[in-house]
Amino acid sequence: YETLFEQDLLSAADCDQIAVINGYADCAGLTEALLNSEGITDPPQGDTEDNESTETIIQPKHQGFLTAELNWTLSPRVVTMGRAGAAQLQAARLELRSNQAQLVLQVVEAYGRAYQAQQSLQVVETQAELAAAHVADTQLLRDAGVVTEDAVLRARLELARLQGQLSDLQRRLSATTRALALAMGSKLAAQTALAPLPAIPITDPEDDSDWISDALNARPDAAAAQARARAAEHIAADAALQFLPSFSVTGALNWTDQPAGFDSQQTSWWLGVGASLPLWDGGLLVQNAREAASRKRQARRRSEAVQEQIAASIADARDGWRAAREAVPIAELERDLALESHRLLGLRYGAGEARQLELLDGRAVLQAAELSLLQRRLDLQIAAVRLLASLGALNQWLEPLLEAGDSSEQ
Repeated sequence: YETLFEQDLLSAADCDQIAVINGYADCAGLTEALLNSEGITDPPQGDTEDNESTETIIQPKHQGFLTAELNWTLSPRVVTMGRAGAAQLQAARLELRSNQAQLVLQVVEAYGRAYQAQQSLQVVETQAELAAAHVADTQLLRDAGVVTEDAVLRARLELARLQGQLSDLQRRLSATTRALALAMGSKLAAQTALAPLPAIPITDPEDDSDWISDALNARPDAAAAQARARAAEHIAADAALQFLPSFSVTGALNWTDQPAGFDSQQTSWWLGVGASLPLWDGGLLVQNAREAASRKRQARRRSEAVQEQIAASIADARDGWRAAREAVPIAELERDLALESHRLLGLRYGAGEARQLELLDGRAVLQAAELSLLQRRLDLQIAAVRLLASLGALNQWLEPLLEAGDSSEQ
C-alpha cells in the first residue's frame, strides 16, 4: 500500500473503499490492521451472517491504448474509376501541351510582324535619305535656273510623304515590339534588332490524307479529345457496375499497456467480411447510368468534331501557304521591273530626256515594290508557320533553332 500511495496509484478515497470492502470502518482501521500484521483476508467478525472473504482488485488509474483498423472495399468499380482518372489526367496534360503550342504560334506570329515593321522601317529610312538629298539637289538646280519651282515642291512633297511613312512605321514597330514582349512574357530593349525567320522547308504533297493522319497523331488537342472520350467510356462502364454487389473486409487490432481482464493478454483483434447490394434507390442508379451514357456519346462527338476541325484547319493553312508561295514570284517580278524602270529613268534623266517628276515617280514605284516583296516573303513564312502548327510539327521546327547559336539572337 505504501508503494501504491507513493506512485499515486491509490488515493484516500480508494483506500476507504477497500477498507469498507474488507470489513473495516475506514482507511485508518485498515492501515492499523496492516501495521499489526493482520491479513485483509481475515476481516473482524461482525454481526453479518456471511463473513466470507472478498478478493480485492486494484485497477491502475492510467492506461494506454493503441488501435489499428482495416477497411478494404472490394469492388470492380475500382478498376473502371482508376482507368477513368488516368485518362482524365492524360487529357489534362495533353491540353496543357496544346495551350503551349498555341502560345508558341502567337509568339512566332508576333515576331514576324515585328520583324516586318523593322525591315519596312529600314527601307523607308533609306528612301527618305535619298529624298532629302534629292530636295537639296533640286534646290540647287532651281537656283541655277535649270528646273522650276514645281520640281522643288514635288521633291519636298515626296520627302514629306516618306517622313509620314517613317512616323507610321515607327509607331507600328513600337506596337509590334510591345506585342512580342507581351506574348513572350518578358521585356525587350527598345533598340533590339530582330533576326530574320529561318527558312521553313515544306514539301507539298499530292494528297492531303497523309498530312491529316500525321496531324491526328501529332497534335495534342486531338489526343486530348480521344483521352476524354476514353474517360467517358470508363465512367459509363462504372455506372453499369453500380448494379453489382460490392464486398468489404474490415478488422481491428487493439493493444493496451495493462491487462484489461482476468488474464495477462494485452492484445485483441477481430476480422469481418461483408457484402452490399443495392435493392431500391428510387431510380438514382438508372439516372446515373443514363447520364454517363449521354456524356460518353458527347465525348465521342467532340472527339470527331476535333478531328474535323483539324482537317479543316490543315486545308485552310495549306491554301493560305500555297497562295502566299505563289505571290512571292509575282512580287519579285514587280520589284525587278520597278528596279529596271528606275535605272532607265536615271539614265534618261542624266541625258536630259526625262523630267525630274518622272524620276520621283519611278522611285516611289520602286519603294512600293520593295515593300510589297518584303510583305509577300514574310506572309509566306507566317503561312508556313501556321501550316506547321496545324500539322502539329511547330516544335519540331523550333527546337533545333533554340538549341543552336546564340539564344538571344534566336
